Formats: sequence, structure tokens, C-alpha cells
Amino acid sequence: MKTVQDFRKYVEREKNKRRGAFFFNFAPDEGILFREEILFLREVMEGPGRIGSSGYVPLNKEVRFPDALTDDQIACYFSLIPRFKEEEVNRKDLNYAKLYLLEIAGLLVQREPAEALRAMFRFRDVIHLAADVRDFFTRLCDSFLIAHPETNLDMKIYRRARGMLSYRNPWEEIRMGIFDGAAMYVRNNARLLKENELSGDKPFVIHAWNAMPDVFYELDAMDHRGRVRTEVPFRDLVTAGKEQRAYLDLLPLAGIQGQSRNRVAIGDEEAFLKEKGYGRADRWYRQQWSLFDSSGDLLYVIYLYTESFMREYLGGPKRARSADRILKKNYRRNDDLPRNIRAMKSLIRDEEFSRAVDRGVKAYLEAHPEILRDLEAARAAKADSRTRKRSEDSRRRREEARELQKKQIYEMDHEQLSGQRIDKEKLEKAKKEMDHLTGLLHEGELGQ
Repeated sequence: MKTVQDFRKYVEREKNKRRGAFFFNFAPDEGILFREEILFLREVMEGPGRIGSSGYVPLNKEVRFPDALTDDQIACYFSLIPRFKEEEVNRKDLNYAKLYLLEIAGLLVQREPAEALRAMFRFRDVIHLAADVRDFFTRLCDSFLIAHPETNLDMKIYRRARGMLSYRNPWEEIRMGIFDGAAMYVRNNARLLKENELSGDKPFVIHAWNAMPDVFYELDAMDHRGRVRTEVPFRDLVTAGKEQRAYLDLLPLAGIQGQSRNRVAIGDEEAFLKEKGYGRADRWYRQQWSLFDSSGDLLYVIYLYTESFMREYLGGPKRARSADRILKKNYRRNDDLPRNIRAMKSLIRDEEFSRAVDRGVKAYLEAHPEILRDLEAARAAKADSRTRKRSEDSRRRREEARELQKKQIYEMDHEQLSGQRIDKEKLEKAKKEMDHLTGLLHEGELGQ
């Protein structure tokens, strides 16, 4: 009979093995370790030594191995698994759900990679309704693809259907003067963008992103019109950078360690490459183009100016068009090219830069007249609503004044009546005298 104490001892033995390896070529397969820990805990939780449930226990951090859970969290996790199998997830269960996704990707729920891949994406869609797990799921997909490269085609289909893998290469398109993907390019490469700028629900934010292609066309046209003379053309400025390795943060899936392939395709022209490890696990990376800081900051300034002009035309709160902090940077610590830095700053300082962004915003609004038309209709409706509200408030105040006046008159009359003191004894005596006189009158004694 296995107990949770046996599980803790097993985990400690495995850690001691790794610590005692010293300089030997000992790189543990994390995917196998994860699998063995889950299988060990299944025996514990299905046998008489299972941990008693103590109700729901929060898990406030992402964990990669179940040994990072407390005893109560282990019991809570296994109590949630039946719900996860029914594809039911609450926001508070997010980190437990990520652990279950690792079970699916590790072929601990389904046996075949193709089935596991479908289950991964179904469960991801359920989680996505409760919370955004984009970063974690991207790492999970990368890890699964390296472990099971034969699923490449299905993986591309699933990821593209959810907007996780692009059909196009905006960098190459911009170099060629095609700016339809400018919004995606700025989102992915601009430095300093805040969360409310990336996914804000304000109309001026939404339309600022939609107007980005028009703004890029106008900024690019400056070179051809000869209005701005810089050392580097606009297209080169916003795409300048260098190629470098981006190492992948892989999750513990069996099949990654010892993968015989040195290259795994992730897109039509992209691939993961393996860097052989000696005395450590192999590392996987993707060769990608990394923009210079000056180029990333120029993209941010373009967005800043675009949103500022859009606020003006849509009546939003004003936002200053200032690039002072960008102009003060020297950019020399990141291998940035001096001529790129000079050209970027010269472009931003030129008044034609601001006018070109303005022209791009106007071109977008002219191509979509319904935006301003709907805005005017909304303003008119709001003004009409305010007028009706003022009228209703005025009528309500008049009714309240009349009711108050009636109440005051009633209270005044009541006070006058109650202010007169009535002598009940005199009233009773007068009543008796009237009754006596009435009796005499009927008997004929009165008046003889």
C-alpha cells in the first residue's frame, strides 16, 4: 500500500540522484519524471492510503511537477480531475487545469499523440472561456511538437484556427511595401505598449489599430514624396534588427529528451533547432529576427500618435503626442546602429511625421464614414436622453413640490384643530340639559 509519505520519499530519492551526478553526463528526462510522479500518485489516490479531502484548496502558482503541491492540494487536484474530464473549468481552477493539460500532452489520458493533440485544444478552448492561457499553451504546443513532430500538420491547423499561428510574415511584407499586416506587426514588436493599449475596448483604441495600415502607407509615402530626408528609409527603420536565438521554455513532456531530430518545422518557413547538451539536457531554440530597440520604440511612437489623433476625431480624452523620453535615449548598449538611431530621431522630430500620421487616420475615417456617422448618432441620442432626463427631473421636482405643499397645508390645519382645547365635562352637561329640555317639550310641560 503506497501512501503520500512514500511519494515524498520517492521524490527526494530522485532529487538526490540528480544532485549526486556531479560532472557525469546525467541529464534527467523531465517528461519521464513527470509521468512517473503522476502514476505514483494515481496509485496512492486509488488505494487505501489515499489522502483525505479537506475541501477546495487554492493553487496560486503554475507548477510543472505534482511534487510541488502540498498534500491537501494533491487531494484537491485529484478531486477536480472528474470535472476536467467533463471539460468543466472555473477561473479559480486555472493552475490545476494547467497541470491536467500536462497530463494530456504527456499521453497520460489518451494514448495516441493525435488524440492527445485534439484533447489538448478542446480543453484549451474550455479554459480560454475562463482565463487567458496564451503563454502557457504556446509553450505546451512547442513542447508537444518537439516530442511528437509527426503532428506538425494538425498542430498548424489547430493553431491557425485560433489565431496562434500567422498565415503571413508581416516583416517581409513591410520590407516589400505591403502594410496590410501593420497592426499585427506593431502589436508583436512595439516596445512599451501597455495592456490597455494592446487589448483596450475603447473605440479610439480599436480604431487606432484598424487604422495602422493607412498610417504606414502615409509614413512610407514620405520617402517617395521627398518631404523627409533621412539616412534610412521608413521601411528599413521599422524592420531593422539582427538575427538571434530565442531559447524555448519547454514543459516536462516525455519524448523531448533524446529526440533524434535536430530540426522540427513549426510553420511554412520556420523551425525549432536543437543545441546539443554535454552534461546537461539538449536545448531547443528558434532562429528569429529581433528588432533593434530604436525600431521597437519607433513603432510605439507611431501607435501613440495614431491613438492621439483618433481620440481627437472620436471625441475621447486627449492624449499628448510626445516622444521626449524616446529622443533622450542613446540606444548604444544593444548593438543598435548609430545611423538607425539618428534617422529614427530625425524622423520623429520632423513635423511631417505628425502630419503623415494625421493623414493616415483621416484616410481610414474617410474610408469608413459609418464610424463618425454612428458617433454623431450616439451623441445625438445621448443629448436627447439628457434632455428627456432634465424634463423628467423637472416634472418630478414639481410633483414633489406640490405634494410637499399639500402636506404642509394639512399639517397647518391639523395643528389649528388640535390647538383648541375641548372641555369634555361641559360638553356632557350641555348634552344632558338638551336631553331634559327635549323631554319637557314632548310632554307639553314647556310653554304652558
